Amino acid sequence: MIYTITMACYRSAAFLENTVRETEEALAKLGIEDYELILINDGSPDETFAEITRIARTHPRILGLDLAKNMGQHNAILMGLREGSGEIFINLDDDLQTHPSQIGKLLEKLNEGHDVVYARYDHSSHSLKKRCTSWVHHQVIRWFLDKKDPWVATSFWAARRFVVEEMVTYCSEFTDIQATFVRVTKDVVNQPVAHFERCCGESGYTFKKSLKLWSATLNYTEKPALLLLKGGALFIGVSFGALLLGGILGAFWGHHSLYYLVCLLLLLLGLVAFVGGFLGLYASRILKVITAAPTGVKRTVVRSEDLPLKRRTS
Repeated sequence: MIYTITMACYRSAAFLENTVRETEEALAKLGIEDYELILINDGSPDETFAEITRIARTHPRILGLDLAKNMGQHNAILMGLREGSGEIFINLDDDLQTHPSQIGKLLEKLNEGHDVVYARYDHSSHSLKKRCTSWVHHQVIRWFLDKKDPWVATSFWAARRFVVEEMVTYCSEFTDIQATFVRVTKDVVNQPVAHFERCCGESGYTFKKSLKLWSATLNYTEKPALLLLKGGALFIGVSFGALLLGGILGAFWGHHSLYYLVCLLLLLLGLVAFVGGFLGLYASRILKVITAAPTGVKRTVVRSEDLPLKRRTS
């Protein structure tokens, strides 16, 4: 079995060799010899790609990719996945916080038959700011995607090939790996692992980059448009009811122009919201077509050996 390990690299020239060495040692301890390690330079302004080039030329199992500009961690990972040939895919960070010594725990959980396994840290070594932004992102994803399961996403995960093959058909700059997993399979679980201190440097995520990542989830959901559509319909119904009630009561106590003005403003607001929600819903469905949202994903095929050959291969 071939294992593909992807690693998005940014400002990691100083410590990348150590990360690669520890990853190779961890795989050796697990008895994994057939693997490929894909290092993706995400437009890093330092000598990261020069270091990747040096390492790749002396390690036969390492492939280096250099992106023409910084596209963000999730897009970089997706580029690496497209180059992979493994049956099992594993993603790691380059700073050893998602430590390769924990890979075995993910594979153990994956071997129970799951499609995707995310690492979960009981004691995170991330900064308070990083933990807060991760929590907000998780809540946004839960609401947008109606995710009922309690699992949480991190940058350390393992997935089966059929999931990745469907993921890499996604074609938009606005990428969220967690949301892409959700649109392929429901069998996503967590596995507790240890979280290590960053070997050096600090996170490259700024508030601006985090905001862009959160906004990427809009590519995967119709929920905001549906909320606007339903809210508009509610306003229209309430305003019509209020106008009707005003007409009935006005026959006894007189008509008040301010009352009718408020009702008409509510009606107009409802119509605007309803039309906006309808157009948003239409746009989100067009976007699903553009980004190749799957109509269905084959996880397992079971058939009789007695089926005619033509039937079995069609």
